[in-house]
Amino acid sequence: MSLSTHQAAPSSEMPETVAERLPSSNIQIAVRWMDANIASPISIDAVADAAAMSQRNFLRRFRKETGMTPSDYLLRARLNLCCRLLVETRLPVDKIARRCGFSGGAQLAKLFRKSLSTTPTAYREALKAPPVGKSSSGGT
Repeated sequence: MSLSTHQAAPSSEMPETVAERLPSSNIQIAVRWMDANIASPISIDAVADAAAMSQRNFLRRFRKETGMTPSDYLLRARLNLCCRLLVETRLPVDKIARRCGFSGGAQLAKLFRKSLSTTPTAYREALKAPPVGKSSSGGT
């Protein structure tokens, strides 16, 4: 079963790190496993196996302990990674999308508009630091 089939409504805010506030070691293992495999297709079965839990128990406990579904967590983690790469690198949007587990730039742009009300390119431009030695005043 693919995580993309279990998505809840998107949030306009990106998450804090879930692994830092979880009481259950099994769920922490699952979060770390998803983070380590973020660029790959991830199934509920695979994450539940990594957490040494049944699929049903994993889904129930993940939601109870994190307040979100595994697919919501994965989407947010992937979007957070995209945001970081957009600001810290000059990689093309399509390459960033693929490195973060999305099918391409078009899918990333759609998710950015839905979640952040902007495009990846606009996000990058808004947060890009001015080059060293350049003044924003336009004077001499």
